[in-house]
Amino acid sequence: MRNAAHFGAPAAWYESWEYAGDADGALDQLDAQVDVWLAGVRALGDDGLARPVGPAEPFPEAPMSELVLHINRELIHHLSEVCLLRDLYLHAHELPAPGPAAHGTAHPIGAQS
Repeated sequence: MRNAAHFGAPAAWYESWEYAGDADGALDQLDAQVDVWLAGVRALGDDGLARPVGPAEPFPEAPMSELVLHINRELIHHLSEVCLLRDLYLHAHELPAPGPAAHGTAHPIGAQS
C-alpha cells in the first residue's frame, strides 16, 4: 500500500491483493515489493525525506523519514516472525536441512509445498 501511495506502484489493499498460492510465489512478491520500496526510498534524497508524507498517511504532516523508519522497522519485525515460524516448522516436522534456493537463502517450507 505504501509503494502505491508514495512510489507509483499499482494500488494494493488487503482485500484486493492477489496473494501467492505457495511459498516461492510469496517470496517473489516480497522481493518485488521490497525492490520497489528500496528504489523509491533511495530516490527521495534529503528533500524527499524531509517533506511531509501527505494525506495517504494517518499523520500527514510527519516527514517521510519517519515513515521510512517505521516501514523498515515493521519489515524487520514481521520477517523475524516469519523466520521464527519457519524454524519452528522445520524442527517440528524434522525435515532435512535445506540446500541453497533461488533467492539466495534456504526456504524449507517453499521446498515442501
